[in-house]
Amino acid sequence: MNMNNSKILKQLYDKFFVNEENQSDKTTITIYPKNSDGSINLDTGIKLKNSTDCNSWRLFEAQRDKEYELGTFNTKYLGLVALYIAVKGKFERIDVNEKTKEELRSIEGDLKKGQTILQNNLSKRYFSLNKDNEEKEGSINVYEEGGKYYIYYLSLMGEKIWITKARPMKSALVVTYNYGSMLEEFDRLIKISLSNLSVSLEEEEHLKRIYIGK
Repeated sequence: MNMNNSKILKQLYDKFFVNEENQSDKTTITIYPKNSDGSINLDTGIKLKNSTDCNSWRLFEAQRDKEYELGTFNTKYLGLVALYIAVKGKFERIDVNEKTKEELRSIEGDLKKGQTILQNNLSKRYFSLNKDNEEKEGSINVYEEGGKYYIYYLSLMGEKIWITKARPMKSALVVTYNYGSMLEEFDRLIKISLSNLSVSLEEEEHLKRIYIGK
């Protein structure tokens, strides 16, 4: 069962500062994280805006007095899902295994060992240590060139989104684990949010990029 509008906002109200402004011609929902003492952290926020003369809902990242558009959505529900996904990706740390990261950092030039560690802690669908230039869509892809490792997300539409370049092997494996874990968490969140809603592949990939910050 997918969440309705009120359930999405309730989940955000439970953990974040939420400000809803409803004027005659526009609606703005702004989310800010809270500091450890419960006060509002105003450094960075996420905003969702709609005007009555426009059916679209626009999502922004707000940094003090500047706003950067993250996307436009054609229904309020999809806009709220985007808001929810953006807040989760920006302000919450996913639960990754620190021991796994330490194991990856301890590897000395053994990529196969790194692959084994990743396979034991992350579904193979979310990463690919490329061999013979093979790529896997919907995954974090890694390839080596000149002793350095290059990492990108290959969308289900075949678009290459760079994560980082020219990393040493240990660092590249940790990055792969972190971003692969984010893809796994995104799929969990999106199944809850969109299970009964018809969403195009393009829209879902857009939400995924918002979540991973790329």
